[in-house]
Amino acid sequence: MKKYLLFIFIGLVSFSGCQPDITSFEMGNPEASCKILIAGVSSEFKDAVVRKVIDTLGADSYFFKGIGLGEFEKTDLSGYNAVLIVCMYSAGKIDENVRGYFSNDPTGGKLIGLFTVGSERSQPVINIDAVSSASEMNMVEKRAEEIVTLIKKRCGGR
Repeated sequence: MKKYLLFIFIGLVSFSGCQPDITSFEMGNPEASCKILIAGVSSEFKDAVVRKVIDTLGADSYFFKGIGLGEFEKTDLSGYNAVLIVCMYSAGKIDENVRGYFSNDPTGGKLIGLFTVGSERSQPVINIDAVSSASEMNMVEKRAEEIVTLIKKRCGGR
């Protein structure tokens, strides 16, 4: 009986697409003129894209703060030039903590989305700049380049 309950639990977690929040971090130059907030969930692919974005932009010229999606709603976004939301699109929905931000950007254009998709055939309605990808490690560099371009656009090309 315990085995069956365990399999049911694992199936529910897999189906619901639960992923842990990213570990909070701060890195880079706090005096930098371009500050980036990264709010999201963690996976091997998503973490690799975020690391590549940070490595490409450089910690000397930018300031990065990472938070989990659970903290996003209560975070003041006004001090950031760009806000990268990292989440997944599963069962036809973007994570409920940030779903509204993908259709209505209250920041005046600071938002950038990165969401992973599985075998979904449909795409969510998005009214912000966003990058979507299957979680394939050979796509890390390409997705990071796309995000870097969007961040630089928000930081005046720097």
